[in-house]
Amino acid sequence: MASFILRVAGAVPVCARGSPRRGNLRKLRFSSSSPSRVPSSRSVSRSGFAEELSEIVDQSKRVRLEHLIQQAEDALKFAVKNGPVTFPCACIAGDVVILNLLHELGYLETGEVKVVLIDTLHLFPETVEFFREKERAYGFKGIICKPEGCASKADFDKSYGSELWKKDIELYDKVAKVEPFQRSLRETQCRTMITGRRRDQGFERAFIEIYEEGKGDILCNVQPIAYWTFKECFDYLDTYSIPAHPLHEKGYPSIGDAKDTIPVDRDKWFEYAGERSGRFQGITTASGEKKTECGMHVDDGGVERVFDRDLWDKNSMVEKLTERATVKDLLGSNLELHEPGKLMVIYAPWCKYCMATEKAFEAFAESAPGVAVAYRGDVDREFVSKLGVQSFPTFLYFPGGGNEPVKFEGAEEDRTAEKFVQFHSTMDWFHKGSPNVFR
Repeated sequence: MASFILRVAGAVPVCARGSPRRGNLRKLRFSSSSPSRVPSSRSVSRSGFAEELSEIVDQSKRVRLEHLIQQAEDALKFAVKNGPVTFPCACIAGDVVILNLLHELGYLETGEVKVVLIDTLHLFPETVEFFREKERAYGFKGIICKPEGCASKADFDKSYGSELWKKDIELYDKVAKVEPFQRSLRETQCRTMITGRRRDQGFERAFIEIYEEGKGDILCNVQPIAYWTFKECFDYLDTYSIPAHPLHEKGYPSIGDAKDTIPVDRDKWFEYAGERSGRFQGITTASGEKKTECGMHVDDGGVERVFDRDLWDKNSMVEKLTERATVKDLLGSNLELHEPGKLMVIYAPWCKYCMATEKAFEAFAESAPGVAVAYRGDVDREFVSKLGVQSFPTFLYFPGGGNEPVKFEGAEEDRTAEKFVQFHSTMDWFHKGSPNVFR
């Protein structure tokens, strides 16, 4: 990681790919890096002094915005140098700033940055349409990720109920936000992620940096507007006449799910953390605290790490397989007649049906030591689909010897320890008693 730190701390490259249009605007508006003359109360009247002071304040703001733009562009260039790059875009003001900067740098049309919208199926309809408008305006094709197995709100309600967010906000976050988010990062092979997080959005983000080391497969998180204020985001959009989300005009400072986002008096928008003051209304976390984060952007000390819990922990009797090779070994293993076959569950930790069967499969594992195995399928869909997996959870009996696994066909109510034992015993009977069935 030393080289990474040196690259961030080194000399900042000169911006070379900015738009001529915005470059001309900069020359017009930001012609000086410092006030041309400091007013003196001795040489002008009080009213004249106030007027000059106001002009200097305005000029200082323009100079600061110019610096912030340059800083953000340098961060985006760094991100692209360390790609593949993914930008999860929620279409809020700061994200629209970043979209425009990416467009000005040419990274959208070339596809060097993949833009993702997480559609929880609870968004305002204006959000999806606004995203499509940006696609057309900037000439890129974004990626819209929805909850697994759901093409519409009706599909979501059928699978999880229309009030899941009221009954279990952690599960809602998992299936509607976090799983699609993590899936989008895998599918875009993200190595560097761009986010629109800023320090003024609240205490949880008060100390973020522009460049932060990533986790897992993510090398780096880049927050190009981390040091901007909410007001400066609108200053940028206003200066360059960039259309913002239409719901800002209706009083929404930030736009999330329609179910828990409300308008806020505009005079409160630019207070500290004011942007997100209309979000997560009436929602508390499992610990009883007011919800402030969606669950996708939390640090190790955050109270909302609801998406990291896997099923069947390290104390479980269920053996967790983490590599394709181990599953292939089961397919090709030549089991002796006295050796029991393996019963594998292919699962996704965010899936409510998988969570519902966790205890039953654990009980089966305890009754048949060394037999129960688990493989996480949502992170390796291409591979598990070749095993006939179309949904989670799927239970497969592996007879070995290069033979195809046998699927447990029981209904949801049949996913009990007793049924698993019965199924496994039956398969083993065929395997042991009639070897030619499998060999």
